[in-house]
Amino acid sequence: MIKEKIIIYGYTAFTKELIETIDKRFFDILVVEPNNANFIKARQEGHLALKLSLLDDEELERIEITSSTLKSFVVASENQHDNLFVTLSARALNADLSIIALSESEHKNKQFYLAGASIVINPTSICGQRIARLISKPLVVDVLDSILFGSFHINLHEYIVEKSSKLNSLSIYNIDFNLFNLILLGLQDRELNDRFIFGTFEQNHRLDTNDVLVLLGKDEDFKKFIKFYAG
Repeated sequence: MIKEKIIIYGYTAFTKELIETIDKRFFDILVVEPNNANFIKARQEGHLALKLSLLDDEELERIEITSSTLKSFVVASENQHDNLFVTLSARALNADLSIIALSESEHKNKQFYLAGASIVINPTSICGQRIARLISKPLVVDVLDSILFGSFHINLHEYIVEKSSKLNSLSIYNIDFNLFNLILLGLQDRELNDRFIFGTFEQNHRLDTNDVLVLLGKDEDFKKFIKFYAG
């Protein structure tokens, strides 16, 4: 299996936690860090790392920012000004790239989106929301954490419907997810401008090529599902 690649710009407490969470069975990770001390730390902690600023196109091309195997580009260095510039430059070189940017404020959120970021994350906002949920719904948060972070050995999975797949043109109601011990959380419909539809379907949705199913279940059950519906 050819692994997809994730490039992370900046080695900080946030990106260190991100790297620990990413499943290395499916992704190769490259850390790019402009600060020498952070670069040395990344190397000492066992990560593949390059010391580059990425402030010119040659360095972006050096890390293969246009590669078809590049899954995502995470922009999260300590310098917000550089992050904006790198986001803008990366988008100019690769119009289809998934760029995830770390923002420090609502004002910066807008700037990152204007620069070309696909997703902008504000840790302060997320922390505030999480604390509110811990206060109002602590049991729900505990269960979700247990599911998503390994206590139940259950993961979220994405399945892209290929043209040759048996799922192509099949209706959702005709797929027995229970047979594989999987839960359908929702799907992304390419014909509806990539709108995400949650698992309660008012109509019997028919799957098309490049639709994306989001499933919850064990890795081995998901592999059985893929094998069964492969073209």
